[in-house]
Amino acid sequence: MSSELERMGVISPGAKVLFQRSELIPNAFPFPTPDLQHSIENQLRIAQETISNIEFFGRITGKFFTGAQVLIDVYQKLKAS
Repeated sequence: MSSELERMGVISPGAKVLFQRSELIPNAFPFPTPDLQHSIENQLRIAQETISNIEFFGRITGKFFTGAQVLIDVYQKLKAS
């Protein structure tokens, strides 16, 4: 995983990775449907109303779906803050 982050320019080559974990979950990819989108939007709204000091990234925002898109979004948001 760290080699992929290096290639994307998210971390410097040779950066010290303190913790890394990935897990393959077979047959767990949810297909985007209007019901799924509505559920995601509802969950995000509830979370934003409940928790004030948190930033949401990735699929929960309803903007991105693939891992590559999520990583780029996280990088850009963190870089801008």
